[in-house]
Amino acid sequence: MANPLSRDELEFVQAIEKYKKEKGKLYPSWTEILTIVKELGYVQSAQKRKNTESTVKKKPTKAVAE
Repeated sequence: MANPLSRDELEFVQAIEKYKKEKGKLYPSWTEILTIVKELGYVQSAQKRKNTESTVKKKPTKAVAE
């Protein structure tokens, strides 16, 4: 048997369901879900953003043969 949802979980599920109904979408994209989460008040801290940006590895560019 599943555990009851917390207030935060219920708010998130309701926001997703509302979005799906309004947009006529069965499956929102991850970008759309992030938008919904931000509308619920999520804000990434500046420190977390800085740490994330510094750990993202840049792909090396390939040299073009002339």
